[in-house]
Amino acid sequence: MIFECLEDYENYLYRQKDLHTHAWGRLIKKEALLRAYALLDYKDRLQFAEDALLNFALWNCCERFCFLDSLLYNYRANPQSILGRKDEANILSHIRDCDTITAKIKECAPKSHKKLTRIFLSFILTSRLSWRSLLPRTPLERFCDYLQMRMFIWKRSLRYRFGI
Repeated sequence: MIFECLEDYENYLYRQKDLHTHAWGRLIKKEALLRAYALLDYKDRLQFAEDALLNFALWNCCERFCFLDSLLYNYRANPQSILGRKDEANILSHIRDCDTITAKIKECAPKSHKKLTRIFLSFILTSRLSWRSLLPRTPLERFCDYLQMRMFIWKRSLRYRFGI
């Protein structure tokens, strides 16, 4: 699939159920990558979802997108990786990273691409809720997180089925 402008790609993404923000599996022009880094102007180290933040910036810096539907990369999960470790310090670090990325996306998001911003923010919120669910919480906190997750699933369903 070839998208000639960000608006076309944004409309396509808006109707997808899942957002794939992995850094791998992309060919990116050096100029676009440098523009994305300049847009972010971010110096803190992130352990989680840094590729989502970079992709958000990249997709706002590129004019044209081409995607292949073919499987060209076989991803293998590693239980010893940073995502595989479920200790409390690691979970809290991921939650902080989600909060940092949310703030950065809101700060650098162009006003003209509200759909793209909404998609990325909902992806980060879902990730944050998933990590939070691994921590010990009160019944009220678990119920509030459950409601937030149900709201996300409902909104995502409306988005990808009806484009709302």
